[in-house]
Amino acid sequence: MAATMLPMSAIAATAEEQKYDEVITVRLKAKNGANITEKFNKLSRLVKEESNTLLKIYLPKGGKYISRGQLKVWSNTEVYFNGATIVHKNNSSTMLRMGNEYEWEEANGGKGYTGYTGGQHIKLVGGTMDGGAKGEACVRFGHMKDITLQNMVFTNCKNSHFVELGACSDILIDGCTFSNYKGDLASHSNSEALQFDATVGDGGERYHFGGYPERQDDTPCKNVTVKNCVFKNLQRGMGTHAGSANTYFDNMRFVNNKFTNITGYAIICTAYTNAVIANNTITNCAAGIFFRALEGSHGNFYAAQTHSSKRTKVKDFSSTIKNNKITITRGYKKAYDNTGYAIHLYGEKLKKKDYNVPAGDWRLSNVTVQGNKITMQATGYPIWIEGTMNSLIKKNKITCNLTEQGAGGNGDAIRMDNCISNKIYQNTITNKTKKGGYDSDMSGINLMNSSDNTVYLNTVKNVKKDGIKLDNCKNNTFTENTVETAGRDIVHETASSGNVFKKNVFSGSERDGINTDTCSNESYKNNTFKNIGRRAFNLYGGKGCLIQSNTVKKCGEDAVRLDCTNGAKVYSNSFSTLKRDGVNMSDCSGSWIWDTYIYYPKRDGIHMTGGSSNWATENTLDYCTRDAINSDSASSSKYESNTITNTTRRAFNLYNDTSDKIISNTVTDSGEDAVCADGTSKLTIDKNSFTTQGRDGIKLDNTSKTVITSNKIKSSTRYGINATSGQIKTDSGNSISGSGKADRSWK
Repeated sequence: MAATMLPMSAIAATAEEQKYDEVITVRLKAKNGANITEKFNKLSRLVKEESNTLLKIYLPKGGKYISRGQLKVWSNTEVYFNGATIVHKNNSSTMLRMGNEYEWEEANGGKGYTGYTGGQHIKLVGGTMDGGAKGEACVRFGHMKDITLQNMVFTNCKNSHFVELGACSDILIDGCTFSNYKGDLASHSNSEALQFDATVGDGGERYHFGGYPERQDDTPCKNVTVKNCVFKNLQRGMGTHAGSANTYFDNMRFVNNKFTNITGYAIICTAYTNAVIANNTITNCAAGIFFRALEGSHGNFYAAQTHSSKRTKVKDFSSTIKNNKITITRGYKKAYDNTGYAIHLYGEKLKKKDYNVPAGDWRLSNVTVQGNKITMQATGYPIWIEGTMNSLIKKNKITCNLTEQGAGGNGDAIRMDNCISNKIYQNTITNKTKKGGYDSDMSGINLMNSSDNTVYLNTVKNVKKDGIKLDNCKNNTFTENTVETAGRDIVHETASSGNVFKKNVFSGSERDGINTDTCSNESYKNNTFKNIGRRAFNLYGGKGCLIQSNTVKKCGEDAVRLDCTNGAKVYSNSFSTLKRDGVNMSDCSGSWIWDTYIYYPKRDGIHMTGGSSNWATENTLDYCTRDAINSDSASSSKYESNTITNTTRRAFNLYNDTSDKIISNTVTDSGEDAVCADGTSKLTIDKNSFTTQGRDGIKLDNTSKTVITSNKIKSSTRYGINATSGQIKTDSGNSISGSGKADRSWK
């Protein structure tokens, strides 16, 4: 062992060295394979902590040594490994720590160190610390500040963290490698190779960061930068999985790191504020980045011991996850049995205390997820957002090529649970899974129990289930999104209300464009539908929905299907090239079809079954293959001011209806009758213009109390009115001309 002491004036001091009164440089001498514990600890004790002296320890270049005890450093110490390797041979202690544990117990009058007062300025540079698979960490520091780990390799730790920092600030970890976890990969112990912890506990015997000592003063890590590091062949990558109420890890920066072959998640962030997670590459990991307000099971999230645990309002986290490249698989050795994801945001609102977490609003707020490139090769969720508000999910590129079944999740590209007032903007979702893959339940954007979110300018392509899916959601807005090719519905909604869809372009669904079940007060405006397998709109139950100014081209069945839907408004739309009806209504009440253009349906322009008090006004129905308006067993329907041309069969075909009104319509070129009523009662036909009928202008069969007034009926091949006098209550003011047989069949 040799120690060289040089005064500051004898060397060219760096800016860092100029802060000290003296710099001492020492070089450790030992044979390869030697146990260097005692020699190292003697060198590291050369300087008293209270002195303003910097100690630099140099290991022999490229040497290989062992440690059978615990290596210790004190404040203002720098260790330069020179490529040397130290292998740990002790399974009962951390390889390297700050000071003696008994000294920490006796410090501060027996109270121990708190905050960041236990030590400062430790630097480890350029070597390898091999845990020797002994079940202990390579490095463990607590209550410290100013720590640098640079160009170090930490490897072969068993069932433990590799580097563990609790209650530390001003940390730089640059160019380090963490590799080769030894132990149970399937364990739920969350053994992050690099862990940032807080000195938290339950106020009793249960504490989370021991050995420094267990003071439970709720001190987190802060001002941390981890950059240019490599994490490979690990159970977990880095981050924080525990904390305490209202204790935040501030200014955490994880940038330009590479993660490969991770069993579980690459990065976990619990209660991080002002964090930046950027430009990382994550490959062959079962989960990517987990960013959360608190620990989800609440077992590792404690009530604060030094400040209030109450949460009366949402915390602003002001954090960014951007420009990361993430590829998700089943992970290293496929041992992860939780749901996989690329990016997962998590918070929650607790109605009552759970474990040590008090009731309160523990949701995430103000987190930006932007510019990430995500490839999913196993089922899970590319972006999964829970209990999050006022956040931005922007310009992420998601590609799914699901070649294996993950431990959980169905592959929904963006999934939102219990989220409020977020913006989902300009994301691209593409499913490239080949035939025989695991994408059968994959949807594009899936919202559950969420409200007041804005989803706009996103592109979803080739999903096997739904392009957009909502369950129990309200007041969300979907604008200018493009969905191309969905294996089920473009939009699928259940038990939702007040959502707005406008200016979207939807095409290529196997089933429906928009399918709803018991949804109310939904608004669909200015959307474009084309090549829809079944119906552009298929609404079941609910009330008060608005379908306005939409363009629909090429549907396998109807443009609009309303089933038991009340108070719906279908207004100012354009429907064309339909293989069944323009609008099909069953058992609806108080609904209104107004100012809509329906062209060339293969069956009826408007088809009604049952229901009451529905209106169809000012519509244009052209080239209907069967009837323009067909109604069966409805009541109090009103058909007013419609323009109907070139109908193959009948403009109005009513069967068993009651109290309907056909008023001020203009009908030309009906293949059979302008109006055919069978089994109706109290029907009013007033002020209409019927021209060029292939059979009758008005044909009544088994009707009663029919009122026919002030109509103009021209050019009927048979009769202007074909009925018996007993069927008609009033026949007055009608102008009938050009009838082939007679104006009235009974005269």
